[in-house]
Amino acid sequence: DVNGHIWLTSAGGNMKVSGTLIARGADGAGGRIETSGHTASLGGTVDAGAGGRWLIDPVTLTVTATAANTINNALNADTNVTLKTTKTSSGGPGKESTGNGDIVVSSALSWNTTANLTLKAYHSVVIKAPIAVKARGGVTIDDARGGMLTFLQDGSITFANLKSDLLIDNQVYTLVGNVKTLARDVADFNTRSYALAADYNASNDGTYTQWPVPSFEGNFEGLGHTISDLKVTTTAAIGGIGFFDGADSGTIADLKL
Repeated sequence: DVNGHIWLTSAGGNMKVSGTLIARGADGAGGRIETSGHTASLGGTVDAGAGGRWLIDPVTLTVTATAANTINNALNADTNVTLKTTKTSSGGPGKESTGNGDIVVSSALSWNTTANLTLKAYHSVVIKAPIAVKARGGVTIDDARGGMLTFLQDGSITFANLKSDLLIDNQVYTLVGNVKTLARDVADFNTRSYALAADYNASNDGTYTQWPVPSFEGNFEGLGHTISDLKVTTTAAIGGIGFFDGADSGTIADLKL
């Protein structure tokens, strides 16, 4: 329409797009594209412009290689992309199937713009392939109804810019790139949420003589990453030693040590 909006919907049927969708406002600004259907498949090019939005309103949606190519093209055009599963419908780029309403990323996603990728699942979000945010783009994840965020196989989310935005279940996460920064941040604010932006080799940290990270009561999300070559040695008469000095009311997930 004149406002730069494209709606392609098929509430009870199949919606298929294999060509090019381009949306721009009257002033050349980003537009809005919405694609939804009981079943749907998209290929080709989807471009809502810089700052625009593409909403895919899809039961379980799996991002395949073909779908990933379409999504990457949109994100690299600085178009914000939302993948969404609902109770009764499934669509968008990828393979749709009956299920719990999960979003499964099985092929790599990567972009070098400020665009935001939103994974809004009726149930769980499962990451089986790398997601790489190479500029100051962002990621928003929402899993509901007993679902959870899970990293399997080669799945991870990597951020090149620690100032990028990460939002998981309406909780803002601070990105950290190394153990010492995490320890310092937790010491200052031990109830906040933190996430490891990339794999980290701790060999240059030397040997820790106590827990590397103080007592923690917030949320820590490893995003499928690994902290390698971490060494902790102590002669103190304590009951145990670990990465965190306790996390009685906190959560620690998706981290490999």
